Amino acid sequence: MKLNYLLPVILWSLVILWLISIPGGNIPKTPLLNIPHFDKLVHFGIFAVFTFLLNYGLIKQPSVFCQNHSYTISLLIGVIYSAGTEILQYCFIPGRFGEYWDFIANASGCLVGLLVFKYGKKYFPAFMHN
Repeated sequence: MKLNYLLPVILWSLVILWLISIPGGNIPKTPLLNIPHFDKLVHFGIFAVFTFLLNYGLIKQPSVFCQNHSYTISLLIGVIYSAGTEILQYCFIPGRFGEYWDFIANASGCLVGLLVFKYGKKYFPAFMHN
């Protein structure tokens, strides 16, 4: 397994973990938070990036299994990680709540991240070269 291709998603996973671990009272106040459902858009975007990076890392692996099943593996890991972050918030982070609709936004982001990867590589083929 070539970890150098997975390093971006590993680092992004740590960023996600750090972001969801901020206690509710410590989240910086910004006018964007006044936009209805803005937090769902953030959840969506965070997990779209996650699955995009994960799929890229898997496609670049020497394992034919990883290459052939990268979309399925990425979606599965993304949804599981998403559920885990919501459970973590619900159980352990003061002032934060694991929410069903946050999970839906996360999972939707996972799916869209893969769609962007799949169709984006058609328009940016140089992105896929070693």
